[in-house]
Amino acid sequence: MLVSLLMVGLASLTAINLTRIISGIEDKSEVVVVINDNATEENEKELKEHLKAIPNVNTIELYSKEEAWKGMLDSMTEEERAFFKYADENPLPDTYRLTVKDIEIMSDTTAQIENT
Repeated sequence: MLVSLLMVGLASLTAINLTRIISGIEDKSEVVVVINDNATEENEKELKEHLKAIPNVNTIELYSKEEAWKGMLDSMTEEERAFFKYADENPLPDTYRLTVKDIEIMSDTTAQIENT
């Protein structure tokens, strides 16, 4: 009887944890759209408007190359940072980070993004 209860309890805990993990992944489903370095501010606004028009896009956030550079350097060890100490300019692009409403139609959403 004890073994049966233990097995049922473990199966329930596993199911609950898998559900939480899957919902956590769905909440963090993100698409990154790279903005061309030659794009003007007007081009960026136009791109953002096109992205907003896609039905499955939930949020759009601009992630500047300065933020990306700082985040990259913060995540590196001291030895890794030494390689970039003498970099003259930031090689990273500006990007838009998009979250989607429904992960099941992610491929359709990315196809629509590629066509913008």
